[in-house]
Amino acid sequence: MKRILLSISFLVLLISACQPIFENHKSEATVDPVSARRALLRYFEILYQKNYDQVETIFGGDLQVLLEYNPDVRLDQVGKLFESACTINGFQCLAIKNILDEKKIDDFNFVFMVEFQTNEGDLFVLGPCCGATAQEMPPVSQFPIRVSWKNGEYRVMDLPPYVP
Repeated sequence: MKRILLSISFLVLLISACQPIFENHKSEATVDPVSARRALLRYFEILYQKNYDQVETIFGGDLQVLLEYNPDVRLDQVGKLFESACTINGFQCLAIKNILDEKKIDDFNFVFMVEFQTNEGDLFVLGPCCGATAQEMPPVSQFPIRVSWKNGEYRVMDLPPYVP
């Protein structure tokens, strides 16, 4: 009897010691660049289609800028914050034209270099701002967008491009 209890105790100890290894392996196995890319495409599709009530399911970044632009909107009104961002505040909630590059930062973070298209299908180019010349502030058409593994799924961490 003593031998059986000792064997069971050893088995329980062995299983509990290995559990973190199995958990980490399982979470890493579900993390992949295809899923990160899907999250990126879904995020910008949600914004482009004006489905602001769905953006909370895919955005994982900081909302502080949107809260500052919209002091009358609460932090728990994520859809309303994005609606204001896209319709009032100058954020360009456009469809993705091309994903030019994908860089894996680590097992849980990617950066995608993205081009957007205007509603007419042309390449979106962010020109010089605030009285600057093209030499002082060259036009930009490629934007880095971060996607991170958070709470068991990929989340986009960046807001859309902003035009002041």
